[in-house]
Amino acid sequence: MTEFISVLAADSKTFTRGPSVKPFKGVMGVCISASNPDKFSSEYYEIIQSIYKPIIDSKKRNVLKSFDVSQYYNEDRNAFLYSLAQFAKRISESGITANFVFTTFNTQKFPQGVKIYGYKSPDEFIPPLVFLDKLSSYYSYIATWKHQNLPN
Repeated sequence: MTEFISVLAADSKTFTRGPSVKPFKGVMGVCISASNPDKFSSEYYEIIQSIYKPIIDSKKRNVLKSFDVSQYYNEDRNAFLYSLAQFAKRISESGITANFVFTTFNTQKFPQGVKIYGYKSPDEFIPPLVFLDKLSSYYSYIATWKHQNLPN
């Protein structure tokens, strides 16, 4: 397979922690790729079945969602973390790589906000946390771009 097809998935998420008055906010993107996509594809189903079979059997759909796993383990955080560790271990043995990109701002360093330059519109300052919200939809692309530019 060619290199550009080795990227299997990319996603992004904005997350907020703390009180609504002074929250900590960040944006994260992740890109998952495989050194051998054919090997990964053939092993993925077996890995999921071996770790999460009880959850899969209880659902009426073919896709296992993180919500399903979280709901299944409910209050048993140790079992939940153990299942995730087993999943990560087995996936990494299949030659999978996860590339993360993360951004946050120290809002005190931007008292006027972040300057946005417009095309056929005036420049404007927006609060740093609003700027992070605007960036969030691009982070899956940023993670993929960064992955493609990493040395082999």
